[in-house]
Amino acid sequence: MDSWRTLYGYEMKKLLGRRSLWVVLGLCAAILVFSILTGLMGSFYGGGETLGECYEIFTAERKDRETVSGREIDQALLEEMAAAYRKIPPERLREGYEKTEEYLAFAQPYCEIFDLVRAWTGMNLRAAVYWEPKEESLYEARRWMVERYCRALGLSEEQKEFWMEKESRMPAPMRYVCNDGYFMIMAVWPAAGMWMMLVAAVGMSGIFAEERMRGTDRMILACSKGRGSLYWAKFWAGVSLTAACALLMIAVAACSAFCIYGTGGFEAPIQFYFPYYAYPLTMGQACLILCGIFVLTAVLDGIFVMVVSELTGSFKTTLVLSMGIWGIDLAAIIVCVRNPQIPQIWQYMPTTCLWERAIFDMRPAMLLGHCFTLWQTVPAVQLYYGILAALAGRLIYGRHQVRGA
Repeated sequence: MDSWRTLYGYEMKKLLGRRSLWVVLGLCAAILVFSILTGLMGSFYGGGETLGECYEIFTAERKDRETVSGREIDQALLEEMAAAYRKIPPERLREGYEKTEEYLAFAQPYCEIFDLVRAWTGMNLRAAVYWEPKEESLYEARRWMVERYCRALGLSEEQKEFWMEKESRMPAPMRYVCNDGYFMIMAVWPAAGMWMMLVAAVGMSGIFAEERMRGTDRMILACSKGRGSLYWAKFWAGVSLTAACALLMIAVAACSAFCIYGTGGFEAPIQFYFPYYAYPLTMGQACLILCGIFVLTAVLDGIFVMVVSELTGSFKTTLVLSMGIWGIDLAAIIVCVRNPQIPQIWQYMPTTCLWERAIFDMRPAMLLGHCFTLWQTVPAVQLYYGILAALAGRLIYGRHQVRGA
């Protein structure tokens, strides 16, 4: 055990000494922070006109929304919302109505609730403004919306029953809570996953290949610890460092989002982000799920790079192949964005599964007659392939690491 710890410490020290890893990690972290900040940069346009600076508009809107944050979306709040929106002149109920004085003075605090009502009922702007608010009819409309959405997805009766049972557990009335920080964290993970693949490619490409490049592989494999303990020391050093980099990226994203957008909203229903979603999750729980999958995805990326490093014995070839997978992941995300009804196999791609609309898709996976959501099955699939790759790497290292062996 002591010898394994020594080997592990030595391999970890070698990885930590790679300047390229820290340069790429720092660059990716900076890009992640920039992605979170972009929503507050520049000017906001509506109706073909400039409505103001994004930061000023966000600050004013958030201040207004906080006046109703924490309240239940019940009959009283719906009536307040309807009365506020009806103060907007009828002739201004078109694109760009958000810049009217009446909207800014009266309706802005209820904007997210109003958008939720429209999403659940399917009403257009004018119909929603002059809708007679009824709490029971609103939540009934939501149940009908979920059922129609299940039919549109072509789900089986068993799958429909699964989602309708989850829908029956949804709280009614729901509670509105400002959740801008969690909203931003949800949105950045696909990009973060792409950059994490780059970090893994740069950091792990040489962990096995450098032995062959330096001509030390034969000597190492001839040692008593060369074929077994050393492999697992290298493997766990790579896994540990990749997971640590992923956790660092999570910390950077969380600190940036919470410092800028606030920490409130953990208990906000995810339905403010996905109006159609029928699982009783909060925004905080959804973010924790994505964070966990992000770490697993990063570890899987690192394992893939290490195994390719063994097979090719070349740092450059491993880096090129890793970037090829990076490109496939990017293509998968583009396909997901443009074609929401894509086959589910695409949603298991390492980075695509971090896209919030993929991982919280309402097409459940069937296993032994039971339904499971994607955020329940993706971690299991990743762990399975990670274990297979680790064992395959062990066989490769022991038999084919040395040329001609």
